[in-house]
Amino acid sequence: MELVAHIVFCSDNALLLKLASYVEQNMALQARAQTYEELHDKLTYEVTTLRKQGSLCSQKRTLELEGEIETMKEEQGRLYKTLATNAQRLVEQNYTLASQETTLQENQSEIQKLIEVNKVLAGKNHEVRDLIDEKDGAIQVLQDELATTQLEVTKLDEAARKLKLENETLAARSRQLETENAELLEWRKRATGEADRKKALMEATEEDHRYSNPLLSPALTPSMGRAFSFPAVAPPPVVTPTHASAPSSSSSYTHCSYDSESPPRGNWRGSWTSVSVIPLKSNKKMVAHDSEINTMAISTNGSMFATGSNDKTVKVWDVLTRSLKSTLHGCLQSVMCVAFNSTDEYILAGSNDNAARLWHLATGRAKHTLTGHTGKVFAARFNPDSNKVITGSHDRSIKIWDVHRGYCVRSMFPPSSVNDVCLLDYDGSTIASGHMDCGLRFWDSRSGNCVHEVTGIHQEQITSVSPTSDGFQVLTNSRDNTLRIMDVRTYKTQVVLQAEGYKTGTNWSRACFSPDDQFVLAGSADGKLFYWSATDGVLEKTAQDQKSPIVGVAWSHGTAPLARTARVNTSTFNMHRRALATASTRPVKNCTTITPPYAKLVSNLEKVKRVLDHRPLTLSEKILYSHLTEPEGVKPIRGQTYLKLSPDRVAMQDASAQMAILQFMLAGMPTTAVPSSIHCDHLIVGHKGAESDLVASIENNKEIFNFLQSAAEKYGMSFWKPGSGIIHQIVLENYAAPGLLMLGTDSHTPNAGGLGAIAIGVGGADAVDAMANIPWELKAPETIGIKLTGQLNGWTSPKDVILHLAGKLTVRGGTGHIIEYFGPGIETLSCTGMGTICNMGAEVGATTSLFPFVNSMSAYLHATGRGSVAEAARQHAQFLRADEGAVYDKVIEVNLSTLEPHINGPFTPDLATPLSKFAEVVKKNGWKDEVKVGLIGSCTNSSYEDMDRVTSLAKQAVERGIKSKAGFFITPGSEQIRATIERDGQTEMLEKVGGVVLANACGPCIGQWTRDDLDTKEENAILTSFNRNFKNRNDGNATTMNFLTSPELVTAMSLSGKLTFNPLTDPLTDAAGNQFMLQPPYGDNLPQDGFIPGNLSYTPPDVSQPNPAIQINVDPKSTRLQVLEPFGPGPEGEFEDLQVLLKVKGKCTTDHISAAGPWLKYKGHLENIAHNTLNGALNADNEKVNVVTNVFTGQEGAIHEVGRDYQKLGKPWIVVTDHNYGEGSAREHAALQMRYLGCPLILARSFARIHQTNLKKQGVLPLTFADAADWDKMHGGDVIESTIGVADLVAGRPGKNDTPEGGEITLVVRRPSGEKYEIRALHTMSKDQVEWFRKGSALNAARG
Repeated sequence: MELVAHIVFCSDNALLLKLASYVEQNMALQARAQTYEELHDKLTYEVTTLRKQGSLCSQKRTLELEGEIETMKEEQGRLYKTLATNAQRLVEQNYTLASQETTLQENQSEIQKLIEVNKVLAGKNHEVRDLIDEKDGAIQVLQDELATTQLEVTKLDEAARKLKLENETLAARSRQLETENAELLEWRKRATGEADRKKALMEATEEDHRYSNPLLSPALTPSMGRAFSFPAVAPPPVVTPTHASAPSSSSSYTHCSYDSESPPRGNWRGSWTSVSVIPLKSNKKMVAHDSEINTMAISTNGSMFATGSNDKTVKVWDVLTRSLKSTLHGCLQSVMCVAFNSTDEYILAGSNDNAARLWHLATGRAKHTLTGHTGKVFAARFNPDSNKVITGSHDRSIKIWDVHRGYCVRSMFPPSSVNDVCLLDYDGSTIASGHMDCGLRFWDSRSGNCVHEVTGIHQEQITSVSPTSDGFQVLTNSRDNTLRIMDVRTYKTQVVLQAEGYKTGTNWSRACFSPDDQFVLAGSADGKLFYWSATDGVLEKTAQDQKSPIVGVAWSHGTAPLARTARVNTSTFNMHRRALATASTRPVKNCTTITPPYAKLVSNLEKVKRVLDHRPLTLSEKILYSHLTEPEGVKPIRGQTYLKLSPDRVAMQDASAQMAILQFMLAGMPTTAVPSSIHCDHLIVGHKGAESDLVASIENNKEIFNFLQSAAEKYGMSFWKPGSGIIHQIVLENYAAPGLLMLGTDSHTPNAGGLGAIAIGVGGADAVDAMANIPWELKAPETIGIKLTGQLNGWTSPKDVILHLAGKLTVRGGTGHIIEYFGPGIETLSCTGMGTICNMGAEVGATTSLFPFVNSMSAYLHATGRGSVAEAARQHAQFLRADEGAVYDKVIEVNLSTLEPHINGPFTPDLATPLSKFAEVVKKNGWKDEVKVGLIGSCTNSSYEDMDRVTSLAKQAVERGIKSKAGFFITPGSEQIRATIERDGQTEMLEKVGGVVLANACGPCIGQWTRDDLDTKEENAILTSFNRNFKNRNDGNATTMNFLTSPELVTAMSLSGKLTFNPLTDPLTDAAGNQFMLQPPYGDNLPQDGFIPGNLSYTPPDVSQPNPAIQINVDPKSTRLQVLEPFGPGPEGEFEDLQVLLKVKGKCTTDHISAAGPWLKYKGHLENIAHNTLNGALNADNEKVNVVTNVFTGQEGAIHEVGRDYQKLGKPWIVVTDHNYGEGSAREHAALQMRYLGCPLILARSFARIHQTNLKKQGVLPLTFADAADWDKMHGGDVIESTIGVADLVAGRPGKNDTPEGGEITLVVRRPSGEKYEIRALHTMSKDQVEWFRKGSALNAARG
């Protein structure tokens, strides 16, 4: 078909040129039409041939050809439209072009013939499709049957597992009952024998003893309560393990009974009624401890007393029978103080191991280990409500601890060592403390401030402080052998107590008031008891007990007789050590690959400090610099120096692990250089519930799971199966450790900062560096210090800390920085609460976030079977905190006490609104006042503490007979969490309120959510405890508004069903129509009965070994997996003729560049997933999403389609983008897909850190505008004619305006009109990164 054009002479040159242009275009179109005709003839011939053959193979080929013909048909349709349009324009301009119209009509006739042929082929296509549909139906029936069978098998397995657990529980209970019965029989035997012995002994010695002691007169009646004292003796003799020494006669345990009726009024001074002092013979001595007793305390009800000893145990005794009730283990050194709480439910002990421990008295189980002191704990007391513990230490600190959560809520720092503390009840907030410097100090427990200091009242150190029952007076005992009673309202000494012969026993000798505050009891160093009147200081009586120093005295309020215990020397015994923060049924882990090499790290850091002239370092600097591959080879400068680091560990989730493994396979290594793990959490879709969702997801993704498991077994990686939990919760429970440096192929890897680790989200290529023993490169980050003060209260949660900071810093305010938390407020947070804060630090662009090592981390490590890691960290506690005087690049202070709950969103995580103002924002924006769905969980908020606190709200709703008015979904963070909350009843309560528990996986947080509650794409609001809320992210609906908040607010607002609901001010209505207010949430940060592991089949061994015999097979026909081919090398000189494909406007996250959701199934197949490239990007030139114009055809198309067309034409292309390009997840596909489709350069106003690194890893040059305003100059369709500076960059030559942080590249740009202009751009390429660029990728460079 020939198209001829005649051009007439015209006086209008512009018209002539335009006509010539049209002719030129038509000639090109004619050539393309000719090509299509030839292709059509060829295809028609093949179709005819295949029809003749009639085989199944030909049918398949026919289908393929039909597809090609259909494509050709569409292209010919577009071609015809273009020809017709151009012909019409030419006719209007010049009559000589009329012949073209005829030609086009002929072309139309030819096309019509092709259409007829296509119709025939379409009929054949329908026949084939019918056959395929029939087969698909049969396959679907089989799949449904298989799924049903698997579901039944899973149910049976679960039933068997539960039955097994029940049997094990019953067996354990049976063994416990047998032990208790045996103990009871033994107790009865001892009690009977003791009663008989006591009776006989009293009868034999009563008269003798009564009149042999001049202080005890049968004619006098005392007005006293009951007293206890503890004499002490000299240090014990040396004993050998094989020869136990017998107690000496001077160190006997003595029991004294002082019995009286209610004290009469009047002057009774010196009067006694009945006193029985029972001297025990040497062969009847009561063996209390295996070493010296240091302290004692009486229970509130007077029925028990406790003793603490150098044998590292606390023993609880029955006052009546003097029988041993229980022995409490866990202290690592001598016990120096003990105390009962007001209900006698708990017992507390302070120890020389710098810790205090809290036990549940009924079970003998350790509830918490209170670690945070760096010196011996000499004082430990409960407050009257028993919800707080006060400890004092020789490290010159006083700490207040939350009994239920087990962490420090406030610290006070006196100038001298603390010997004793007490809480004064008159206002419930004042603490009195006695010190080695002879000072008596008073503290406000709410602010931590010292409100008054009294000095000079004693000449030597104060050994004890005791309050009166009303709290208005305090008694001090001192080594200067005096006691003083002070009025705490005036701070004046009222009474001085002293007596000839009175000498304070030891540095920790205690004295106390009588129950009616009328008398004072104290013990002397020579074994005497002294009784004074508290009103006038007159000595009432003294009694000689024995020659051993008395270390403690106490009064009983009940009817039980009083007891006194001495420090005794007896034989030693083997002590069973127990030091967990909470009782735990989890086995102790093999921590050899978990514990950081602290000694090596400290040594490395010393080398770096010498280079830095020993300047104080932040914690993040200490951890990073201690992991330098060559610690003496660099002087780190924040924000400038590229650090080459040796990470300790790598963790990968199943979506990103696919590409990472495919790249690692190219490295040719037999195993990974560092411990690595794979976690199956991203490919599980949330829909109906955990059980059915997990079965369906495993079936749909079995090819991927099998591939990952095979790779894990081959290379010795730990493989966490589907159902095990979310990667970051699993890492926190199993792998994170203070001081660790870890890489994770997910942007929320910083979650491990809650355990003091530097954990950084990276792309798969970075992870491969660490696994392949290649130094990992990071520009030394700057540091933002967040000072936390105060304490969270009411409805405020750890989530609100980071929601508030996101509003302050914005989504790019943390870029290039590590966020480091410090200040007294950190002591008040739980480990998982700190993990929540660090997790969402990714939303402000921070490299990572972390907290220093505190006691709640130690408690969590113990509770999760990693006690040895906690103890190793404690030995290097100084390394795991910032140096004194360390300087941060920026400091933000957050007062936790005044912090308000926040709600952030929609569509961006940094749009922060305090709860008190949120209703106003809802009304102002005209949003519907409805919460459609509430979702709690995700890697940000799925801990035991989160679940326990929301359960406290659900319980209130159930008790009032109401359920959630919104859809309510719960995602446990791990199988351990799921099993534990099921055991402890939280799951049942959440289901009663209408909740649906989903699988232990990411689910709706990352778009793996099948919603059934929306009929159309209507605007709706969901509230989530997630970390990200970009448009389309959760359910694929652009009108779904996701508001981020705490799990507690999600629950409360779901119960109300209203977006404007404020639980602090608004009531709910119960089933009876009555209004009620939700009480603030509460819960345990760790389970009181410890964690249980749940289904162990999901869990790998602690240490995984490689198996080289394992074969990893990838089907070439697979649509899910594709073996990677290395990219080609980068440019040898300057770039030329780079076509600007697209100018992106506004937010362009990794979700916009490479969407998740349904596309996750193609994460292992680069060619297929490339079809979603930039499909969420907004074109600044046409205000359309995923639509650009092909400059070579003039047609609009999807971004990835036009990019592929340019690639086929050999035209490299670039993208011009806005601020913070690539924010969001760590997915490297957002970089891989660009490189795969032919993009060698991206020009942005600014980049998100992870994505910028991922681009460099894949050989893409990321440039930023030197002047951000130049973004306005560029448009899609522009051409970068050439670059100036790239040749120098790849050649290693100094470039224009190079700095330690990078250099400058000039872009010469040509508009379609021919106008030219220049753009100054900046790069941040290091020497190694330039090599990646030159070789085409980091992996190419590593392979040589």
